[in-house]
Amino acid sequence: MVVADHIGKLKTRREAAEMLSLAEQTLAKWAMTGEHLPVIKCGRAVRYRESDILGFIEKNTMPASN
Repeated sequence: MVVADHIGKLKTRREAAEMLSLAEQTLAKWAMTGEHLPVIKCGRAVRYRESDILGFIEKNTMPASN
């Protein structure tokens, strides 16, 4: 099943924060305001797709200036 293939790629808020070097509180604020990263709600639990996190990194990567 396709959904089962993606379960291992869901990250907790702590894991997502570590990947982005951000505070968990920052991600919590973003989730409440609907900014930056989509979230998956599983009851009270919040999860992030690894692909969304990596896409966010790519989208916000700027070339180095001289």
